[in-house]
Amino acid sequence: MIATDEYQLTSKNFYRIIMTIYLRKKWWALGILGLFILLIAFHRERDSTEILIIFMITGILIGRMSELWTYAYSKDNKIFLIERHFEIYEDKIVETLNEGTKNLTKIEQFIKVIQTKKFYLLYFAKEQYIIIAKDSFKRKQDKDWFEREIFIKIENKARPHNKG
Repeated sequence: MIATDEYQLTSKNFYRIIMTIYLRKKWWALGILGLFILLIAFHRERDSTEILIIFMITGILIGRMSELWTYAYSKDNKIFLIERHFEIYEDKIVETLNEGTKNLTKIEQFIKVIQTKKFYLLYFAKEQYIIIAKDSFKRKQDKDWFEREIFIKIENKARPHNKG
């Protein structure tokens, strides 16, 4: 068993996490929209319709970023910002919030993992996950054990296997 130090997610970090998730899911659509904007922008003769399309696409993108920002900074999502720590066992993860709540999740219930620059996101449903800060591990050996025994185990489970 390993235990992490207590850490508290900030609204800024939470926004970065949900933006990262959004970009990973929608990169292809954003690429097509960007390409479309570039094609219109470098077209020699733009009419008012093309300019309107550029503004609409840009407005949609800015609107979506604003929606994610509003979600991240909402008082309704303060549960994500409560100080917490984790006890990580070979078969379960116990999350303890500073206000007293404990959540136990068995390792087998995790369906996928995502690693960002500063965090591990362990999904137990399509849109629900726990966030573990990389710098919350007390020792490098604890972090290495987590990556080897837990992270890789969940990652391998999430990958499709060839049944040949």
